[in-house]
Amino acid sequence: MAVEYHCCSAPFFEHIVIIVVLVLFAGLMSGLTLGLMSLSLVDLEVLAKSGIDQDRKHAGTYRLPRARRPPPHPRGSVR
Repeated sequence: MAVEYHCCSAPFFEHIVIIVVLVLFAGLMSGLTLGLMSLSLVDLEVLAKSGIDQDRKHAGTYRLPRARRPPPHPRGSVR
């Protein structure tokens, strides 16, 4: 089941390049996710109101919709 790679052949270097690219891509996505998740709603509201034009546009994109209250129960308060 194991695959033998001979050093200094073309497939060996192709696999090394693919592995490096995938690891770098995973690190990039991890960093972007951490950066986005670290922003709270207050941070986004501040950026949307007082940031530069580009920050205002991007902060408005990621604003979460306000939570709606559930509709009242037809028979009043049921516990």
